[in-house]
Amino acid sequence: FIDHYRKFYSEVVIPFVDANKIDTIINLGDTFDKRRSINFMSLDAAKDMWFRPLQDRGIKLTMLLGNHDIYFKNTLRVNSPELLLGEFDNIEIIYCPGERLIAGEKMMLVPWICDENREATFEAIADTDAKYCMGHLELKGFNPIPGVTMTHGDDASDFSKFDMVCTGHYHCRSTKGNISYLGNTCQLYWNDYGHDRGFHTLNTSTRKLKFHKNPYHTFNKIFYKDESKRFHLKSFKALGGAYAVEKI
Repeated sequence: FIDHYRKFYSEVVIPFVDANKIDTIINLGDTFDKRRSINFMSLDAAKDMWFRPLQDRGIKLTMLLGNHDIYFKNTLRVNSPELLLGEFDNIEIIYCPGERLIAGEKMMLVPWICDENREATFEAIADTDAKYCMGHLELKGFNPIPGVTMTHGDDASDFSKFDMVCTGHYHCRSTKGNISYLGNTCQLYWNDYGHDRGFHTLNTSTRKLKFHKNPYHTFNKIFYKDESKRFHLKSFKALGGAYAVEKI
């Protein structure tokens, strides 16, 4: 998995950042997957392929806290980005809802909504006149994974005042009305097979959100006919990734 991430970031994302002179990146949460621990090799790889290149380029990284970034479910006060990324002075970690001026536009930033910050979050939403909202939201009626529709969470109507809402949390890309779930950058599980992953750019002049596809698939299927020759899975090991083999 690290090899797949490294290939995507080193061959696609960082060259795109350089070619397009990107100076601001917003991370919509769940930077780290496990609430209570991290593999040191994974942490070092993440810093090497993503956080250090951004720091070296002087790129501002605004990072919202997601539900996987926090240790407790009812508060954001103990979180992995603050504990693990303190060495990077180009990162601003968003653990309280509030406005920021980004690329000349006022944006409402909404980290994971929990018991401790729920009242303050919706008061801030009611008070803001920002046209954009960037969040890590759990909303009803969207698909968290392929084939599943979320039946609990907040109502999308709570965010109807914004012209555009971009959010993390659900793995699937989807858009309904003014709300877009941006999904993951890479395939993580077999149920991601056949679903595009990647990153987005927002042009604040035209208010256009553009998807940039990750060309590398983690999961693949090979269909073969079992006729005159035996099939050897080892022949495909050199291709990398994970494979499901089906006889037809």
